[in-house]
Amino acid sequence: MNFYHSNDINHYYLHISGDGTGDETIDFRAKMLLHNNLDGFVPMKVTYIDNKPEFSYDITGLSAIENFCSKNTITEEIFISMMQSLIDILVLSDKYLLNTDCFLFSPEQLYIDPITYKLFICYCPISYVNLKDCFHNLICYMLGYIDYNNNPFTEAVYRIQNDCTRPELTIKTIIETNITTLSLLNDDADRSDNCINPELPVQQSLKPCKINKHLIDDFEKKRLNFRLIFPYIKLSAGSLIIYIILIFLQIKFHLLSPIMIILLIPVFMGILGYSAYKIIKLREKYYDAPILKELITKQNINEMANAIAEEKKSEIVIPAEGKYTLISFDPIHYDNIYIDDFPFTIGKISGQCNGFVFSPSVSRVHARITLADDTFYIQDLHSTSGTFLNGKRLNSDTLYPLSFGDTVAFSTIKFTFNPS
Repeated sequence: MNFYHSNDINHYYLHISGDGTGDETIDFRAKMLLHNNLDGFVPMKVTYIDNKPEFSYDITGLSAIENFCSKNTITEEIFISMMQSLIDILVLSDKYLLNTDCFLFSPEQLYIDPITYKLFICYCPISYVNLKDCFHNLICYMLGYIDYNNNPFTEAVYRIQNDCTRPELTIKTIIETNITTLSLLNDDADRSDNCINPELPVQQSLKPCKINKHLIDDFEKKRLNFRLIFPYIKLSAGSLIIYIILIFLQIKFHLLSPIMIILLIPVFMGILGYSAYKIIKLREKYYDAPILKELITKQNINEMANAIAEEKKSEIVIPAEGKYTLISFDPIHYDNIYIDDFPFTIGKISGQCNGFVFSPSVSRVHARITLADDTFYIQDLHSTSGTFLNGKRLNSDTLYPLSFGDTVAFSTIKFTFNPS
């Protein structure tokens, strides 16, 4: 496929050309999108050049995730809005039988509204990807831009990344479970400056869910509703006032004939009807939005919270032990690291490392421990904040002998190396 962009005075477009011929690449799903604008999908048009389809997407006012992330920090509010809109898109996909493998889901071709933080997807019937793998790659990409000062939020994003590797979980389940848990965290809970290891999560306190603020906060709902419908109320009121003035002029000065007054009735009724129609549609879309309503009920919140709590308790009973152990100086915030095989890599990206130390100061792939000729060695892998052995900072890519009882620090997080 070939990608390029174009623009005119008022619009900006993404174009994708393929190698298919005629309608062979345009199935009934794509034809449905050509004639219907679904919320969350970028409007699409198709033209044929030399009997090959070219898809055009109107991305005016939208920003690619790649550009958006490079200029913004992904906060909890932005992330929840993005995930919530993604669930809406997946629900619509099920409803209209859309093939999710035809979604353009790379950071360069996935778009976001920079005002509402809603995701918009380009549906391309000549592109085939594994959506869950793409979602996993997207989360990994966004890990470089999230707000690491918000520890519970950071922990939730890492849990989402870990859950993406579980084949039995769908994207919708992963988002609902982790984002709802994040929204239920108690603001008054005692939180340290460093996160708990997301691979061994603990039971959290609960607070009212904020995943869909405009459904829970009545004041926000009313303010949003009034802001959206006010232009149409003003149009209707203005039309009614004009009609009353015309009737008054007719009665007082006979400036208009009665037939003219009667003929104007359908015009003003049409204006009133149009305004009423737009108000109803806007209320359905924003004020009465059914986004994740099943998660907002108290019963479902309690059921999901209890289920998550039971699952978490079962996950942290007894961690598996290895042949050697890095014993944490701070066991409340950082778990011991059990070493089974060598080389053993340590960092904060669980998918790329054997040992996991979650802290904003730890690099993604921080250090490595190896065993050669019955001697242990530790090596720093160009980490940002450094690896320390008995208080001495290690030079990158240099092997240093490691003995039992030595103190090892990844950034400021200290461990003692001992046999299990």
